[in-house]
Amino acid sequence: MRRKHAAWVFPLALLLTGCSASGPSDEAIRSCILDVTDYEAVGVEKSNVVMGMGIGSSLIEAIAIHNVIKNSDGRWLVHSVLTIGARDSDSTDSDNVAVAQLLGLEIRNGFLLQDVPVDYVFAEGRHGWSCFEV
Repeated sequence: MRRKHAAWVFPLALLLTGCSASGPSDEAIRSCILDVTDYEAVGVEKSNVVMGMGIGSSLIEAIAIHNVIKNSDGRWLVHSVLTIGARDSDSTDSDNVAVAQLLGLEIRNGFLLQDVPVDYVFAEGRHGWSCFEV
């Protein structure tokens, strides 16, 4: 009886292993999104400069990965939500609180936060994963 059981377990395991193509890891997704958006890391502030003048700063507070879908062309579609924070260099804390209340935004550490749904396409190359925003 044991041999019959073992006879079908191995082919089934081989079939499941061959059919389950692994997509980009959560770490690869977050790393590529940070690279594309030109942020150093989650939670690290970046200065916004226009014509040599600092007008404020922004950061990516969080990257939530909602779904990873394999396309028929071998690329992967990643549905994500970025929590983006921004603050103006000329605004006071009371100004930021007023804007947050007016627009229904969260304010944390002086940053106005907003969830932004974003989709990315990922492809695996010789040197790892690459991505672009859709």
